[in-house]
Amino acid sequence: MPEMLFRTPETEHDRDNKLRLTLAVPIAAEWGESMEQRFGFRFLQAFGGTEISIVSYATLDDPLLPELAGHIRGEFYNFRVVDAETDALVLL
Repeated sequence: MPEMLFRTPETEHDRDNKLRLTLAVPIAAEWGESMEQRFGFRFLQAFGGTEISIVSYATLDDPLLPELAGHIRGEFYNFRVVDAETDALVLL
């Protein structure tokens, strides 16, 4: 959704909104910061799903980085990052 909005033609009314913070993922390098400046709000990034809720999230102190999923909510989830081909542990 954010990218679709970003691709609309710019107008003098782009900042005429009450939005100050939005949660979205993924944010692309091509339009993330430009969209914040154009519409006057901040992005927070997160990762999750309907079945598992929000697993990780960024904070207002985190930089807006493409593909950033934020900090794992370790108090609620156990996780492992593994190689898709071998299931070998990549990160814990």
